Amino acid sequence: RRRLPTKRDYKFTLVIDESGSMDGERGENAIKGLLLFMETLDYLGIDFNIIGFSDAVNKEPLHKEFGEKLTAWRKEEIIDEVTRVMANGCTADADALKFAIDEMKKQVGDRRIIIMLTDGEGNINNACLTIEEILREAEEGYVEVIGVGIGGGISYVEKTYPYYVQVPNIEEVPLKIATILEERILGEKFEDRPVYFGLTQFELIRQKANSTQARDLKGPLASEADEKGKKETGSSPVDNQEAIH
Repeated sequence: RRRLPTKRDYKFTLVIDESGSMDGERGENAIKGLLLFMETLDYLGIDFNIIGFSDAVNKEPLHKEFGEKLTAWRKEEIIDEVTRVMANGCTADADALKFAIDEMKKQVGDRRIIIMLTDGEGNINNACLTIEEILREAEEGYVEVIGVGIGGGISYVEKTYPYYVQVPNIEEVPLKIATILEERILGEKFEDRPVYFGLTQFELIRQKANSTQARDLKGPLASEADEKGKKETGSSPVDNQEAIH
């Protein structure tokens, strides 16, 4: 029988485009996706870090380091921090991806996965490598990279990343991130998983994705006690999610 993952099995990185083009709904829904990412992996006890970039990688400090423990207020602090820097500057995606891969290689895990959330092609590259060369380096280091293209008419992600998800409807970003986590952690599509997984962790992930979509990010995050009280409520799981290519 297969088992649900432990915090030793997986390492995740979320890399967020915070450049000038990520204004308005793109930035808002990227932040909602970030919130879903944090709450899901924290709930499952899976270690992760969060990296933002615009003209350069925002690494002094990172939004979240591997091994850092999260409280409800720390999550709120991260959301506020990303909100403040969102939608400024150019797009140094190659630098950010290279940095994310280098950081991930230091981690030990059965699977090491980087999710690259962006709305377009980079226009700054100080890595001295092309994106294709950096992705090859990731493959050679057994690091999986998934590109997530935000918004319609974004062909760059599809052309560049071997594994990618296009999100033409910007409001679906949290749900698409939920789908990536489900498929990568369970190793199969959510709707096809064996019954013995029960209706627990990933049912709740879907509920979190739905509630995150509607959440007003201007207000504070709920306390940890409030979040526990909400676990049995929320929308039903969403069907017919697109698979990762």
